Amino acid sequence: MGLIVVRGGGDLASGVALRLHRAGLQVAITELPQPLAVRRTVSSSEAVVFVALRLCGSPVDRYVLFAACSAASREKALPIAM
Repeated sequence: MGLIVVRGGGDLASGVALRLHRAGLQVAITELPQPLAVRRTVSSSEAVVFVALRLCGSPVDRYVLFAACSAASREKALPIAM
């Protein structure tokens, strides 16, 4: 199966991406350099600011190049690209 790309790292998109990731699918999240998410404490978009974080117990890592996300999505961390 291919890579699933979730556009935006807001609270709803983060929940969907996390659920797909926990189901064993390859997921990558894209986000703007200046995230627009309102509920940032429960959003993966915070990884843009803090480089890495934990979202509901799962690690989220920031990558500048989207190509690096596809390789990283095979690992345990949920990748987010700017």
